[in-house]
Amino acid sequence: MSTPLWRQMYNAWEKTVSPPLQELTASTGFRDLMALGLRTNAEIAREVERLSRQWLHLWNLPAATDVRKLRKQVAGLERELLALRLELQRREATGASGAAAGADRHLVATNGNGTGNGASHTAA
Repeated sequence: MSTPLWRQMYNAWEKTVSPPLQELTASTGFRDLMALGLRTNAEIAREVERLSRQWLHLWNLPAATDVRKLRKQVAGLERELLALRLELQRREATGASGAAAGADRHLVATNGNGTGNGASHTAA
């Protein structure tokens, strides 16, 4: 079975075009040009994001950066909730004897006033 005509044409074209393209892409000038293009593309993307964020905030709408921050906060809350669930399961498994100690730790962690800042609280 012979090679199809389209494949013969492609092979002939590749033999002609491939060596100069390889030489071009191996050159320092090509690499410099590609680096410049990548930097320019990144700068344009940053500027577009900045302008779109300003426009969205002008209309009191959340931008992608706002959503990213909220996702991080939600993920942190989910991790904290999971830790609390595991702690609750551990305490339920060991019995109610740890409940009083847990209440004391919670009071210290919330500064005794529910603020949750964890700072020590001293009475005057």
